[in-house]
Amino acid sequence: MTDGRVYPVHERARKIALNLADWGTKINDAYGKRARLRSVKDNVKTHLEAVFDRSFQWGEIYRAMEKLADIAEGSQLRLQVGNRDEGKYVLELRFNDGRPTITENR
Repeated sequence: MTDGRVYPVHERARKIALNLADWGTKINDAYGKRARLRSVKDNVKTHLEAVFDRSFQWGEIYRAMEKLADIAEGSQLRLQVGNRDEGKYVLELRFNDGRPTITENR
């Protein structure tokens, strides 16, 4: 988004951000409150296909997750490499006082 334009990858990233807690798993343990969205295990591709009413390639899903992490750099959102069952990527969003802390820095 450095040129100010909004591309389809940005729209997909936005939908992932808006639905991360609903599509993923909510966790509350000794490490705090957070939501975790795993690319394969949480069916991110299926969710986005339903939202946009079209099919996607996995590469498009991964780029959207990467873009979201890039946009949210400096926030409590982290993109991690997943294991075999989780899928290629795992997004994890930490909550402060029960609220997500994604901020757009660009």
